[in-house]
Amino acid sequence: MACRDDIQCWEDKKEFAAAIACQPRIEGLAKYDFKWTDGFFEPKFSKFAWNSKKKGIVAYWGDTIQFQNGLGAWQKHSYKCIYDSRLDVALEATAWPGRL
Repeated sequence: MACRDDIQCWEDKKEFAAAIACQPRIEGLAKYDFKWTDGFFEPKFSKFAWNSKKKGIVAYWGDTIQFQNGLGAWQKHSYKCIYDSRLDVALEATAWPGRL
């Protein structure tokens, strides 16, 4: 339980599961197409914080995706995913143009 109370320790244990759960939700925000710009072994998220420590819900942020617009141009986007670490599910995702 000590790890569960420490956001860094908990994130170290849950980062991979969060990426797997959040990735399809983030990709689903693309109107046309998307491409990840991170490397294969690089993390999808660069920041994280408790959204609800009591419920085990963590907010993750990253900026390694590009979305294609209607003209075919690619634009860098930042994203946020709310992840329930007890159920291992992504609850919601949002994205916006630009970098973190």
